[in-house]
Amino acid sequence: MSVLLVTVLCYSLLIPSTVSQSAEAVQVYLFTAHPANGITDQASKDRDRSVKNIAGRLKRDKAIKLVPSRDGADVIVEVAETIVTRSTGTERDHGILGKTKDDEWLCRATLRFGDDYSTEMRGQHLLYAIADVQVADGVKDWIKENRERILTARVPRR
Repeated sequence: MSVLLVTVLCYSLLIPSTVSQSAEAVQVYLFTAHPANGITDQASKDRDRSVKNIAGRLKRDKAIKLVPSRDGADVIVEVAETIVTRSTGTERDHGILGKTKDDEWLCRATLRFGDDYSTEMRGQHLLYAIADVQVADGVKDWIKENRERILTARVPRR
């Protein structure tokens, strides 16, 4: 009997339950603002693409759960801009991969926690997707470093 109890106890310590993992996931609301008049332009399309790329990266982390609204979010991340910061106008031929311009992309997002803390996350690269990944990794790193504080400050959910 005692061997069985010790085995069950060890097994439960080694393999955490999925219920506790999902309950302890940091809730993140990720978005970008759109013009109030509803006009879609290239800038808003670029930001939407960055939101999609960042969300794809964050979804892979079990310690993070993306939520559909600000309500109940522990952390809010707003993609503020995705722009070309430097363009030479030169195109490079990558064979089967096609041609790309020698542009440098900047993705800038603001991470907010609570009422009085915000910080900027930046990614910059020749490929926009890598700039987006740099922002996502910055968000993940910040959450990892501040996880206990985030969970302690969490308002109990009803």
